[in-house]
Amino acid sequence: MESGQQFRPEQISRTGERNAWMLAIAAWALSWVMVRAFDAPVLLLSAFAGFLTLAAAAISLS
Repeated sequence: MESGQQFRPEQISRTGERNAWMLAIAAWALSWVMVRAFDAPVLLLSAFAGFLTLAAAAISLS
C-alpha cells in the first residue's frame, strides 16, 4: 500500500442493530409485566424474548 493512501472502512447504518436491541428489551419488559400481572411465568413470551436477544447479539457481532 502506498504511503499516500489510507484505508477507510465504509460506514454502515446501525439502525437495524438498534431496532433489534430495542425490540429485545421491549419483549423482556413485556415478559416481566406479564409475570407480574399473572403471577406465573409466561414461557412462550420469555422464549421469544430470549430468541430476540440472541438475534440482536448475532446482528451486533456480524
